[in-house]
Amino acid sequence: MPYNCNQYHGSRRKADRFKTHGIVALTSFEKPIAASIYDIALGGVSFITANEMEICRNEFRIEILIFNSLTDFEYLISQVMVRVIWKGLVFDPEIHKPIWRFNVEYIDLDSLQQRKLQGLYSLEQQPMTGFSTSIYKKYHTLHEKHETYCSLKR
Repeated sequence: MPYNCNQYHGSRRKADRFKTHGIVALTSFEKPIAASIYDIALGGVSFITANEMEICRNEFRIEILIFNSLTDFEYLISQVMVRVIWKGLVFDPEIHKPIWRFNVEYIDLDSLQQRKLQGLYSLEQQPMTGFSTSIYKKYHTLHEKHETYCSLKR
């Protein structure tokens, strides 16, 4: 039976988190593993993946990539060392199946990584600045801009 994440989050989480669309790339493995970001905070990130067996360590490096839908600005925070603090099966309402969710905390952030996380967190606190652009939407926006540019050059 899938784990009820609401029970866990209500009692364990201390930092404010926000939902976002983006990806994390787990880079400490033989082959990089891509996962979807579920939510993010100043102290850690939560991501979902279909295969728990690919993630066999408790500490590893990740790259965090998030898009801002209003400014078309993308955030890349690279080579962040993290530690798994929780993993479990949760029910994904979109695919109607259980999926693995990992909560990781940041460890050993350098000053640039801290500033980028703080900037991302500060933008999210402003009204109407959600990070909800998917990669698909981002691609089509760039494609439309390229098409417009090409038509103007003709």
